Amino acid sequence: MSPQSDARSTYTYRAARADGAEQVGDLQATTRVAARGQLVAAGLFPIEISAPTASLDRRARVPVADLAVGLRLLSSLLGSGLPMERALGILQHVAPASWGDVRVMALRNAVREGTSLAHGLRDAGLGVPSHVAGIIAAGESAGTLGESLRETAALVERTAEQRAAIQSALAYPALLAVSGVVSVSLLVGIVLPRFATLLADAGQQLPMAARLLLGLSSAVEQWWWLVLAGPLALGTWMTRRLTVDAAARRRLLEGLLALPLVGPLRHATAGARVSAALASMLDSGVPLASALSHASNAAGDEAIASRVLRARDAVIRGERLSQAFTDTAAVRPSVLQLIRAGEASGEMAEMLRTSARIESEWSLSRIRALTKLIEPSLILGFGTIIAFVAAALLQAVYSIRPTP
Repeated sequence: MSPQSDARSTYTYRAARADGAEQVGDLQATTRVAARGQLVAAGLFPIEISAPTASLDRRARVPVADLAVGLRLLSSLLGSGLPMERALGILQHVAPASWGDVRVMALRNAVREGTSLAHGLRDAGLGVPSHVAGIIAAGESAGTLGESLRETAALVERTAEQRAAIQSALAYPALLAVSGVVSVSLLVGIVLPRFATLLADAGQQLPMAARLLLGLSSAVEQWWWLVLAGPLALGTWMTRRLTVDAAARRRLLEGLLALPLVGPLRHATAGARVSAALASMLDSGVPLASALSHASNAAGDEAIASRVLRARDAVIRGERLSQAFTDTAAVRPSVLQLIRAGEASGEMAEMLRTSARIESEWSLSRIRALTKLIEPSLILGFGTIIAFVAAALLQAVYSIRPTP
């Protein structure tokens, strides 16, 4: 046995005692099987044993681009005919550095012990999204794991491209916002108070606009902690409330879908994910009802996921997919048209894959358009503020001129 497999790791377990009570804790073991054996020897009945990296330092999450590269490498290794054990052994040496030897070793050990690749990836602390794990699980059950890995790699690559495009588009507006805040702060916090001191020494009073700015500056300086703590406390409370109250969270997400700009964007993004997941699973031979269950996890939006599950119930009752999606508004009309074409031609998977690409491109173009609107909005906003401050300063300057 290799030294790596002899290494002991910390497993988190949940087990039942003989009296029926539940016990949770950690233990040291070389493998999950060994951990289970220790629990049984101690008179416990194992319920769940988490992989050693389930509590791994999740602050160092794998970047989306690196996750896509790793999935693509694993897909290529399996596609070349290598067995899973050998492919994971090679992946440990060629995977991106952000994957880490410990994570890949944990994945390899979990698969060696009989855990599915989808669960192993999810438990290895790689930050694999639930919809990606669902597609891989469907491929494993259908015997088309290589194809599922290629689909998920392409899906994650598109996500990485979207994030990179958004970050690039927001770079200049962010710089503009920072410079605007700094400029206004210097004018209101340093320049204007000095003019106030000069006028006070001259026995004169600041103009009304300058007094308003100084009052606002003084209030912010005195109550800045409340300005920061108030929204932070409100955001924390809302986050906890939405985490606990699933109904409130779903109502909020449904409300976001009804907004003019945000709603269509969220709808298109979730629809692209659902379409891509459905296409991959239908190609893998997964029945439509089961594919819809997995696709609901791919949405990344609880409101859309709920609609997809309602559509699944309608499909089980005998409705066509296009009609079920129409009744539940699970996807946008552009996707419905392609689904109807797929039902008529028998090329459902190909039409779904096309709709996923179209929706992804549409959402990305809308995001870019919205980010382009941020720049002139910031220029207009900060320009108005600075013009008001400059006018107040000019009034202060003219007020100290001697009258003829």
